[in-house]
Amino acid sequence: MITDTYPPFLEKILSGLNDKKVEVTDMEMDHIGYQTASGLEYEKMLPEVAKLGPQIHEAVVRGRRVAIFKLNEKLNYRNYFISAIEVIEPLAGQVCNSGWEHAEFVIGNSFETFLKKYPTVDWDISAINQDTFPMIKLKLENGLQAKFHLKPVLEIIRDIKS
Repeated sequence: MITDTYPPFLEKILSGLNDKKVEVTDMEMDHIGYQTASGLEYEKMLPEVAKLGPQIHEAVVRGRRVAIFKLNEKLNYRNYFISAIEVIEPLAGQVCNSGWEHAEFVIGNSFETFLKKYPTVDWDISAINQDTFPMIKLKLENGLQAKFHLKPVLEIIRDIKS
């Protein structure tokens, strides 16, 4: 089951953030993202993740499908209670391995305030002005990423649908 492998992944995420001196202890980690290696694997993964909770949203983002599942029981890791899983199809022509790819944190204030706390960190701010889901990203080792946004994904999906 997909949830058997998230603790070592989260350990790598938190260790990478610690190495970069980015403090996330008091933040909500609202969801984690699983990258599939192909469209076929994406299709096969959806029913597996649906056993953990309903799929509440699917969208095409930059030419690939992305599904969000609201978990019936939150995943617990340390002091984090993760309420959703994102499943990501690769971009056309993208070669990637299957596995956990990112964790997303809610910063709870403004991007500007957050970025000022970490002026020496090499942030990817390319998605900071997206209409639907603005975020900042931080690349970590082994292709892993930490992403930071202003509101939890379940709240963003609720807002999109209303």
